[in-house]
Amino acid sequence: MRMFKKIFKFINAKKSYLPPKKTKILFFDNIFFKEFSKFFDSRIISKIDIRVNELNVYVIIYTFFFKLEKLTFHNYLKNYISLTQCKIVITGNDNYIFFYSLKNFFPEKKFISIQNGFRNFTFFQKLKKQKNLKADYIFAFNKSFCDLFRKFVSTKTIVSGSFRNNTIKINKKKKMKSFLFISNGNPAASPSMLHGRFKFNVKKFFSSDLKLLNYTQEYCERNKIILKIFLKFYGEKGNRELNYFKENIRNRNIKFLIKTKSKDVSDIYQLADKNLLTISTHSTFGLENLSRLNRTAIFNNKIKPSYNVMNLFWNYKLPKNGDFWSDDNFNKKKVNSILNNLKNMRSVSWERKVKSLANRFMIYDYQNKIIFNKINELLKKE
Repeated sequence: MRMFKKIFKFINAKKSYLPPKKTKILFFDNIFFKEFSKFFDSRIISKIDIRVNELNVYVIIYTFFFKLEKLTFHNYLKNYISLTQCKIVITGNDNYIFFYSLKNFFPEKKFISIQNGFRNFTFFQKLKKQKNLKADYIFAFNKSFCDLFRKFVSTKTIVSGSFRNNTIKINKKKKMKSFLFISNGNPAASPSMLHGRFKFNVKKFFSSDLKLLNYTQEYCERNKIILKIFLKFYGEKGNRELNYFKENIRNRNIKFLIKTKSKDVSDIYQLADKNLLTISTHSTFGLENLSRLNRTAIFNNKIKPSYNVMNLFWNYKLPKNGDFWSDDNFNKKKVNSILNNLKNMRSVSWERKVKSLANRFMIYDYQNKIIFNKINELLKKE
């Protein structure tokens, strides 16, 4: 079955027939390519598709007939990189482990990885099983992730925060009297969910979110606060997610924010900047929002149903409960206490209290100066 899927994907992939463009910077996958294309001249930057949506027939022929190599996707990727004669290879797909083996084939090129999302302990277990992994630089959310990457990859690491978060300017205008809840999906799509060797019961996985939402809407109703839910999906999946919440939340006086395919990724950051408080569970966005010094309540409630895989704080030594977080949201009193504390706290007090811890989780580097300065430095040396 997997072979048929691969053949089908190959047949349907967009084909190009000319040799790959010679370039100074080659993007390995399309994550962050759009943002980098705005910063660098189009003549010195290009990308390679690693999802088999596009294939270069010239590289396939070159691999099989000229290099006389077995026609594997890894050989295809290596020869594509070689033909571009690039100086720097960058990826935003930091959990694509094969990327960290490429430096062994091209020691003269610079390989840079940019952390794109939350990485749990299973990812680093996979890295541990590999040998001779290398990169020149890995830009990570924080010092903890830098330390973890260096344990298993021979590389220099630099703390840079979240690339996407850093592209959006913080809006300091007056907040609306509303709470924003960040949805992470719903069990309507599938009864189970696989993550490596772990299989989650999806109904149990999301039941804690329903409990949290019902507590939150009761709090908002009592305090005359508007509750908004930012849905994860759009299209048909988005409709199923919307119906799931409508059927399972007691109060109907909730504003649902539905994505569209054309909406910019910046929407969620700009929305959070405008709301009095953002409520998050296991999403990386909770930490991104903290780095913007926005009031954020994090209910890290997926530890048990995910067998610790979705424990947002797994790599930090934190108590189970704090001023703005808790590892449990089945305690209504605790939920109300956190929401009340954050709602009533003066902005100056909030920023003073949270700043050092927020920087521990994720720094905010507007316009990604740390990353772009390093890349420009490398380009000047060429």
